[in-house]
Amino acid sequence: MTPLSPAWQRLRMPLVISAVMLLGGIGLVWGSHHLLVTTEQTARMAANRLGETESRLRQAQETDRLTRDALAGYAALRKAGLQQPVDRVAWQESLQATHKALQIEAFSYEIGAEHPLTIPGEATDNTPTIFASKLHLRAELPHEDAFLALINALKHAGKPLRPTRCVLSRLASPAQAQGLASTCEIDWIRMRATP
Repeated sequence: MTPLSPAWQRLRMPLVISAVMLLGGIGLVWGSHHLLVTTEQTARMAANRLGETESRLRQAQETDRLTRDALAGYAALRKAGLQQPVDRVAWQESLQATHKALQIEAFSYEIGAEHPLTIPGEATDNTPTIFASKLHLRAELPHEDAFLALINALKHAGKPLRPTRCVLSRLASPAQAQGLASTCEIDWIRMRATP
């Protein structure tokens, strides 16, 4: 083995330090790259969790909105009297008051039995909650405006009504003054909440 020249001996320590620093730099770059990849993965996972949380929040807000709308609709139905027990006497009194207020000469009505009201497209296996009683109304009116006044008076009586069919015809008898004969079928709607 040949001894190193003094110039190489002087450079040996800086070369060793440079090699150690180079290895340390390579390790630092590799560690930084590994830390960057790990941080990016963590950021992606956090972004995914944030997206899922925001989605669940939107669903909860939508459920809350739908619940509030349903409760407001239910309160409106209660306020409209749809859940009140059937009071046929009050309804007959209301019909008589309408008859007198509009001064209709020939006026007759018949209230049918209560039956479940089916809504097109609704599943039939559910217990019905909406019921209707059919009102058959016959009246002789002087003109069309009196018919509209009669329907509006019935609508404003505080009961949810749905006219299903009305037939208007001119009075045929020459002994009678000109006017209209009307025959209407009107549903009186009420709701029964399921227990």
